[in-house]
Amino acid sequence: CDRVVIYQFNPDWSGMFVAESVASGWISLLLQQNKEPHLTEDILNSENCAVRTWGVTQESIQDTYLQETQGCTFRESSRYLVSEDIYTTRLTPCHIELLERFQARAYIIVPIFCGNQLWGLLASYQNSSARTWDEAEINVAVQIGTQLGVALQQAQLLEATQKQSVQLQGAALAAESANRAKSTFIANMSH
Repeated sequence: CDRVVIYQFNPDWSGMFVAESVASGWISLLLQQNKEPHLTEDILNSENCAVRTWGVTQESIQDTYLQETQGCTFRESSRYLVSEDIYTTRLTPCHIELLERFQARAYIIVPIFCGNQLWGLLASYQNSSARTWDEAEINVAVQIGTQLGVALQQAQLLEATQKQSVQLQGAALAAESANRAKSTFIANMSH
């Protein structure tokens, strides 16, 4: 593929590209979002945005838009969206316009869950032409998305553990100081 990006959501469904690998000759979405801070806002704010349904919970995904339009392949068991050609997939005009701005012609998009929260997306784009995605390519994308979620969850746990360790060290120092003050007070009282 021509581009792979990681997109991170904010709680209000805005977000930003946080990582990208792009083949030469294509615009960088990381650089483009600096020029256009609201690059993805319109599609994510749309009620028809299939990705937003992933935000409910990891266990309960019901994507009626995709069921009605049959616009993309979506399997609840593997949780991914695929388009072999954005012009033959039944997408909304604003979604096609956004994908054109990304220079995308075909894509695989998988969610990145951190626990049960939708953290972001891993998207692979074919820019040069339409593309029939192999099942193996889809499986690799799904596995990478899952592993990214696990890594994010571990990073959050490490951060929480480090914060707790700092708090415990502070509490231990305060307790030690209080014990010294108590010992000094008792020693002074006994003389």
